Amino acid sequence: MINKQWMKVAALTMVGITLLPLGAEATTVNIQAKTPKKVNTISITKKWFRPRGKHYDSVPVNGTKANYLGTTEKGIHYMFSRYGFLADGKPVNGTHKYKYNKIKYIGKYGEPQGVVIYKKYMYVQMSFRHNGNKRKGRIVRYDLSKLDKLINKNGKYDKVVRGLQKARKYIYPLSNSKSGQKKRGKLQRAAHKHLSSYNYKIYSAVTLGPKFYTGHGQSFSFNPHDKHLYNAAYSLKKDNNKTSHPFKFQKISLTKLKPVKTWTLNIRERKTKIWFWFFPKTYTKAYLQMHDLTFDKAGNFYFSRAYKDKVATNKKDIKKRMGEYTKKGYKPGSKFGAYKNSYGRNTIIYRGKFNKKGTKISSISMVQRVTRAIGSQNQGLAYSGSKNKLFLIYDNAFMSIPVKKLNHKMKLKELNFTVLKSNVYRESEGMGIRSGGKGYLVMNRFAEVAKSNKAVR
Repeated sequence: MINKQWMKVAALTMVGITLLPLGAEATTVNIQAKTPKKVNTISITKKWFRPRGKHYDSVPVNGTKANYLGTTEKGIHYMFSRYGFLADGKPVNGTHKYKYNKIKYIGKYGEPQGVVIYKKYMYVQMSFRHNGNKRKGRIVRYDLSKLDKLINKNGKYDKVVRGLQKARKYIYPLSNSKSGQKKRGKLQRAAHKHLSSYNYKIYSAVTLGPKFYTGHGQSFSFNPHDKHLYNAAYSLKKDNNKTSHPFKFQKISLTKLKPVKTWTLNIRERKTKIWFWFFPKTYTKAYLQMHDLTFDKAGNFYFSRAYKDKVATNKKDIKKRMGEYTKKGYKPGSKFGAYKNSYGRNTIIYRGKFNKKGTKISSISMVQRVTRAIGSQNQGLAYSGSKNKLFLIYDNAFMSIPVKKLNHKMKLKELNFTVLKSNVYRESEGMGIRSGGKGYLVMNRFAEVAKSNKAVR
């Protein structure tokens, strides 16, 4: 009797310990424990690696033309030209020695973190600093069919900048309340009355969504299978290997620009070891966040995790490391701080699937390991439907992988790498890709988007 009672107490205790950290509403999804295929890119990284800046450069939004030359490892060049300014407001000096725009209804130190292009619209996830990564923000939607007729006309940008400056006081977020709708309508009528025809076109091309909890905002994407935006609102800067930390996985309406469904998730990576030659023991290796996110045309989603940054510390290793930068203009200087002597970080790519009804995540698995990636700071994922490629975005660089080659034997020549050859080292925040394959690269401080003149590779 005593033994049975003891066993009941032990069983209940183990269940309690297992469920307690997860929270009543959290769903735990286990990653399938399979070792993914590996591709080593160090021969490319040695020549083209782009380290993260110690302090990012800032570029004033002054209406002038700006070009950023993209160069591939195969010697192909294409140009990223300033397409437009994501938001405009009064410049402020941030506490991080960076320059931001103070934008009404977005918040102080507002910055873009993710970008999606679907049909004629570009959706930019803006977030502002609020208690670390526990951020709030809004989605800003841009009508590219209208902006295409206004931006880059004769290479002049000053009218667009001034137009945004004059239009911003009439912009009011989408609202469900009667008072909010009334105020928005009143400002729309005032804009039509007081703005010039040109500036009103700029005003009418921009829509601010309602404020919601975005988290960092970097895990922002579009699912072509169910025609919704998605965002993973995580709050931690890095994965915690010891305890669970659930996050909000949000399904967002294209028209309402706010979440319409939210899942609370724990993503758990488990590993099995064999004890005493035959006894298997499974344990939790890590709980993961979604630091980036994208979907393919079949509705599968992808996120990645970067780890292990090799840094040369002694003089001999540093000299050897610097000798590996053989391309002129790519040798980092002291402005990169600790990153100036680093190799590219390793990256694991994960693929997840929903059930047929799209109501819950059915599985997540590792599908690729990339050793020595082209950048030290992964900033986002993007997908090109026309090329069926997955793009990993880093600061001033990106690389692409054919989706059909994931978790298959892959040759290095099947990958593509692009770096921005520029003396200005910006923070890249993501890239949207239009149906024709052209990339819209979002850069911060100040927030702008640069459009490629060719399909990105």
